[in-house]
Amino acid sequence: MKIHGRRGVKIGGLWYGGDDPVLGELSLFPSPRSGRHRDKWVVHRDPRDCRQAFIELSGQWHTLPWNGLPAGEDVLAFSDARVQQVLREAARAGLTPRDDIELLPLLLDLIGARSPVGSWPSQMTKAERTERAREVARARAAERDRTAPAGLTSLPVAPRPAELVRQNQQAVDAERRRRREAVVDVPLVAPPRLGDSLREHSLFTLPDADDDGPISQPVQEGPQ
Repeated sequence: MKIHGRRGVKIGGLWYGGDDPVLGELSLFPSPRSGRHRDKWVVHRDPRDCRQAFIELSGQWHTLPWNGLPAGEDVLAFSDARVQQVLREAARAGLTPRDDIELLPLLLDLIGARSPVGSWPSQMTKAERTERAREVARARAAERDRTAPAGLTSLPVAPRPAELVRQNQQAVDAERRRRREAVVDVPLVAPPRLGDSLREHSLFTLPDADDDGPISQPVQEGPQ
C-alpha cells in the first residue's frame, strides 16, 4: 500500500495517519520491499475496531488513527461492517467527502452516538441493540489484544469464528442481565441449592418420640 503525502494510507475505504509525522517522513522515501509489492508498505486494520490501522515499520507495527476522529474527543468503536454501511449510506446520499471527517456525522447517526445513553433502548430496535452490543464486545476484545504501549505495538490477532461466537453470546447475555436488573428494584437473591435443606439435618437422626399419646400394650396370644 502506498502513502499519500497529505492523507496518509487508505484501507477498507477509510484514510489513516494523515497527521502522523512518521508517515510524513516515510512518504519521502521508497518502501524497502521489492518484487510485486515494490514501493508499497504493509498496512493492516483490525476488523473489530476500525478507529485505527497499523503500518509495519522495521518489523514492528505503528498505530495510525483514523483521519475522521475529532481531536480530543472519544468516538465509540465501530467494526468493518459499520464502515461499509457508512460508505453505502454516503454513496446513496450522493456525498463525495474530500476528508474522512465529513463521514463522522453519518457514522455517529448510524451507531446512535448522538442520542443520550438513556434513550437508546427506546430508539433502537432489538436487532440494532444486539448488533451494537456485539460491536462493543468485539472492540473491547480488540483493545485487550493490544497490550503493548502506544506507538510501536504488536498487531492484534483477529479471533477465530468460535471466539467471535463466544464474545457475541457474552455481550448478549450481559445486556439481558442488565435489563433484568434495571427492572427489579430490590437486589436479586439466589434461590437455595438443591439439597441444602437435607444438609442442615443428619439423615440418621430419628424423630422425637410422641409422649402425649397412650402407650400401646403388647398383644398376648393364647388362652386367658
